Amino acid sequence: MTQRTDPSVVLGTAGYMSPEQVRGKTVDHRADIFAFGTILYEMATGKQPFRKSTSAETMTAVLNEEPPSISQITAAASPGMQRIVHRCLEKDPEQRFHSSHDLAFALEALSDSSAGSRPAESTTMQSRSKREAGLWLKWLTAMVMCGLALGMGWWYWEHRRLESGEIQQRQLTARTGDNPILSAVISRDGKYLAYSDKDGLSIAEWFPDQRY
Repeated sequence: MTQRTDPSVVLGTAGYMSPEQVRGKTVDHRADIFAFGTILYEMATGKQPFRKSTSAETMTAVLNEEPPSISQITAAASPGMQRIVHRCLEKDPEQRFHSSHDLAFALEALSDSSAGSRPAESTTMQSRSKREAGLWLKWLTAMVMCGLALGMGWWYWEHRRLESGEIQQRQLTARTGDNPILSAVISRDGKYLAYSDKDGLSIAEWFPDQRY
């Protein structure tokens, strides 16, 4: 069986039928390309290209009317997609894609060109964002390093100050009499006094106001 639909028989869904299908003529794969074009149009715009209030009016539009340009409905579709869709919807089958292979090739070429190209403005904004992020990172790193340097300097100075003890010298009044103090030294924490006399070495608590 080589032909599944008899001539002069209208069979299909209004709005998706090709003009030759509406007229009941012999159809081939190019009628499917027309139907595919109506689906692409609907996907791009959200509207059927030949939609009317009744099926009869819709089929009349398929035969006699051109659908509104996709660019009139939405600016999202690229010019390349608009050309592909309108070529699929040509009234004359000879003006459409000759095969589904040609149609697939056109769609693949459109997809590759869209993926390989970026708007210059978008590229510029991305480059600017990267530069700003890099500057913020450098400033943050510098601030952290300065904070660490200041902290380490303060710690070193405090540690040295504690180690030195900041000892203040005081004059000790020598004890008079038969047993004078020969030598004396104050402990690092300032709490004790070690001194020597004729009796030997002695350690006592240090009271600055006390006379020795």
